[in-house]
Amino acid sequence: MALNYILTPLKHHHKPPIIEPTKPIHLKTSTIQVLAQKKVKKIRKVILKEDVMDLRKKGELVKVREGYYRNFLLPFGKANIVTAEALKEIELEQQRIEAEKLRVKEEAQQLARIFENTGSFKMKRVSGTGKQIFGTVRAQDIVDLIKDQLQR
Repeated sequence: MALNYILTPLKHHHKPPIIEPTKPIHLKTSTIQVLAQKKVKKIRKVILKEDVMDLRKKGELVKVREGYYRNFLLPFGKANIVTAEALKEIELEQQRIEAEKLRVKEEAQQLARIFENTGSFKMKRVSGTGKQIFGTVRAQDIVDLIKDQLQR
């Protein structure tokens, strides 16, 4: 659907120009064509700076509506618009996280192999009748025992 309009400037500068529908007149005026468009949903790609409930986690790339970004995410500093530099940062951060996960997994597997070879750990505690001990066994006691027996 196309409509033709003529822009007629007024002689007084304090009022805006009048826009009127045109009939093809060939004067010293210019004709502009305005095309009607459907309302477009404006979507932004953003990177979250922190976890957002019901959305995603920190560092993830998310598509959100323009108004949600402008009215909530931006004012509270929860997201930034996607740029080439930001994408590179995300990629480097993901590589660093994957490397850290791999390192932790290797360390855990190494400890598992050591524990398989060691067998059991024995801790001396005072006990009463039966197999009940006096006092408690704390987590730190177990850590100290393992370190002593493995010389780590």
